Amino acid sequence: MNPIRRPYAPKGAGHLRLLAGGAVLLLGWFSHAEAQMDDGEAPGGRFEAQLTDFLPEDVSPSVEASTLSRDHQRKAEALTAFIEGAMAESAAETEQALSRYRDVLNIDPGATVTSPSGDSLLLAVKVAYELARRGDVSEGIGILKDSIKAVPDDSIAYLYLAQLYARYLRKPDLAQRYAKKAEELDPGSIEAYRTLFEIQMAADRLEDAEDVLDRAAQIETEDPLYWAELGELYRLFYHRDGYESRPSDVAKMDRVIELSLKYGTDDPDIAAKAADYYILTERVPQAIPLYETYIKSNAESVEPAVLDIRDKLGRSYLASGEREKAIEQYRTITLLNPLRYESYEMLGQLYQEAAEWDRALAAYQQSLLLAPNQPMNYLRIAALQQERGEFDQAAETLLEARRRFPDYPRIGYTLAHAYSVAKRHTEAMTAYEEVLHEAALSQDDMLDAEFYFNYGAAAEQAGYHDKAHELLTKSIELDPASASRAYNYIGYMWVDSGKNLDEAGAMIRKALEAEPDNPAYLDSLGWFHYKKGEYAKALTELLKAAQAIEPEDPV
Repeated sequence: MNPIRRPYAPKGAGHLRLLAGGAVLLLGWFSHAEAQMDDGEAPGGRFEAQLTDFLPEDVSPSVEASTLSRDHQRKAEALTAFIEGAMAESAAETEQALSRYRDVLNIDPGATVTSPSGDSLLLAVKVAYELARRGDVSEGIGILKDSIKAVPDDSIAYLYLAQLYARYLRKPDLAQRYAKKAEELDPGSIEAYRTLFEIQMAADRLEDAEDVLDRAAQIETEDPLYWAELGELYRLFYHRDGYESRPSDVAKMDRVIELSLKYGTDDPDIAAKAADYYILTERVPQAIPLYETYIKSNAESVEPAVLDIRDKLGRSYLASGEREKAIEQYRTITLLNPLRYESYEMLGQLYQEAAEWDRALAAYQQSLLLAPNQPMNYLRIAALQQERGEFDQAAETLLEARRRFPDYPRIGYTLAHAYSVAKRHTEAMTAYEEVLHEAALSQDDMLDAEFYFNYGAAAEQAGYHDKAHELLTKSIELDPASASRAYNYIGYMWVDSGKNLDEAGAMIRKALEAEPDNPAYLDSLGWFHYKKGEYAKALTELLKAAQAIEPEDPV
């Protein structure tokens, strides 16, 4: 829960206005003295120069304290307390800082803090935030109520009071009352509607929450950020879990997004927000030029937020079929931030899909170098090595992964399969048995029909036909509706070895019942007839298989 930031000009001339050395930081405490030191100035000197602007016109910094009026003395005490609080905060002495800030509020509950950029905030909000964070919510509420008495027309105090009641005390009705007062005081503030919306959503008052947004949509303002943030609230509402947006809902969202673009024509941040919305609503072509606008304005930036937008643009290009542009975008990301391993992963996938094996492997290996703690990096490299026919290399890659991640059974499963493909049968059988044991202990759901089929195939390749029959039968039991491969494998294994021919024929025919035109199964049936001495039938089935199989199979 963060205090709300907005420009503020106190209307009561009697209230103290404090000028801080740095911008207002609403997520924590200020760092005034530190900001000064960054500028090469002594902490005291800069504050003194600024504070002279706020002394009464008839008082100079050299005036003796005894000549000041009581009112002026209290203002001077408040300024001193504020400076000491800022200094304590800069030194990480938060207790002292809080104490001195509260001294300021004891003198003037409506005191505001203003940055050189002109942003202002009631000091009471800052102090109340810290008190609430520490668990002293009631004290924070008291400070905010005192501030409201001193400055009754400041909407921010009402908003933060509403947030305290809603989020800490779980009193939505009281929270709503204060938030509505904030809306009355400043109907053009998106923060008022945001707070009311959050209160209604937390209380599961969906109709009231939608009414808040619709009310906000009637405001006449040319502030693009207002419309962009209202669009975000609409998105949260109409894209919540379990709700399917209607055309009228989309029309509302479209309107506010279009207004944000209309009034924020030259604002790349507004363009990026709008692009995110179009991606969410599956309108990629509308998102791409907006992302491009943002990137054009941040072409050299290496900020993570900018690189995230580049990533979104790359994915948008990919979704629209512009693969080369997507590749170029990810190459640019790797140049701007060579340590971002996710970009190499995407490049690897893109190159792999384009059958550029060397580039794909290089990208995956770079990703692995940057993130050796990611198991998937090993699996991607191994899969690519197998695709390139580098079976032994794939096995070594997975063996290293197995050493690094011994409690990750799926790596062991992939390693077992890699050993089998590399015809390292003894190692394959050992690896499969280890995976079987580990997965059973961890209750991993990988022990499915596919696992037992692959294990059975490995056993057959290793020459353990009885073991293969046992495992393939287990595969059939686990998924009888998709068991045609297992039936065919058992049948062909027996036929090829010249054993159990009648049982083999029955198995092959079961496979063909599910897929009568499968050329591999037709080949098995032809080979069965050949082994039985039924050469005419064998020739018929083998010719069917030869004509149907693609690509052509020399066997």
